[in-house]
Amino acid sequence: MYHRDMDKNIIKWIWFALAAVPGSSNAAKILELNDEIDELYERTYDAQDHGVSQYVIDALNQKDLSAAEQIYEYCLEHDILPVPIFDRRYPSKLREIIDPPALLYFKGQIPVFDENVLIGVVGTRECTDYGFESTLQICDGLARSGIIIVSGMAKGIDGTAATAALNANAFTIAVLGNGVDVIYPPENEALYYQIKQRGLLISEYPPLSHSTRRTFPERNRIISGLCDGVLVVEADLKSGALITADKALHQGRNIYAVPGDIDREKSKGTNRLIQNGAKMVTDANDIIVEHQFAAPKSLRPVTKRDFERLAKEKAKRKKGKPIDREQKKQPEAELLSAGERAICNLLADQKLTQDQIADKCGFDAAKTAALLMMLVIKNKIRELPGNRYTRN
Repeated sequence: MYHRDMDKNIIKWIWFALAAVPGSSNAAKILELNDEIDELYERTYDAQDHGVSQYVIDALNQKDLSAAEQIYEYCLEHDILPVPIFDRRYPSKLREIIDPPALLYFKGQIPVFDENVLIGVVGTRECTDYGFESTLQICDGLARSGIIIVSGMAKGIDGTAATAALNANAFTIAVLGNGVDVIYPPENEALYYQIKQRGLLISEYPPLSHSTRRTFPERNRIISGLCDGVLVVEADLKSGALITADKALHQGRNIYAVPGDIDREKSKGTNRLIQNGAKMVTDANDIIVEHQFAAPKSLRPVTKRDFERLAKEKAKRKKGKPIDREQKKQPEAELLSAGERAICNLLADQKLTQDQIADKCGFDAAKTAALLMMLVIKNKIRELPGNRYTRN
């Protein structure tokens, strides 16, 4: 089925990333020992040598590539590009962090990362009007200067940052806590399709993967790892945005924060960052000046004319005439294979072990394991204690 060495290598990288568990530091620990995918695939693993869990060791010692082949076929059909860590298109800054993903999935346009300044923009999902307007103003200036804005496409500050970049006709990147073909949150469906057409969607999770509580903190290290600096616009003291700032700090990135009222809960996190040494930002030039000579392409500072235009746009919004940010929706179907549908139907009203599923469906053990892995990734089923499975 696969005739090119590149295809075979990518399938093995997908297998390795799945076995090492996306979002964990397992891949980085193992890659310290070897970075040749054929050797990674062929070797026998044990926990004492690698310092990873027995679950990961067992997964690495199972050499079945069927799940990886399924994912690769799906990627080919849906214009998704799997990019291994040693591919030239993999962002070099991200490769240098202590726990880089073994493989990224790209959907959209791919920039030359090293030729651009990237700034991550994060903040609360429930932003105030002050946070909304501050994000639009600062991100408009950053985008027009030539800086690429990176966000998590969440509600609130993240989505507003990406919208500002698109309104400025600039490229933007969204790092997702789910597969690049899954739209989350649903409210940002129009934004998702705009980014797909005019920017780049990135995830370490395979296609059709749904987000969970743990995937967002894991995603944050990629946002900060991609970037030269991270801007926190509005965040309370328990905000996940502060996790991203902490990741950025440990990765040696610049930290920026927008100040807010001292009695506003959603400004306490950003004000604390400024107290602890983050650079206070009141307009885009506060960030642009820090990176003016770092990029091969010169950055354009924000001018008086920019501020005048932004003031007019803000006045329009106050009159109930928001800038048009909508785009026609283009839903994509989430498909299951015949084998996956058979297992889902089987588990609709009962809990079964892997062996019982294989027996009832007539599949061999390897195929059953591969199908179960894909269904767990797609959030259609979940594994229970005792190697049993049930329908979500």
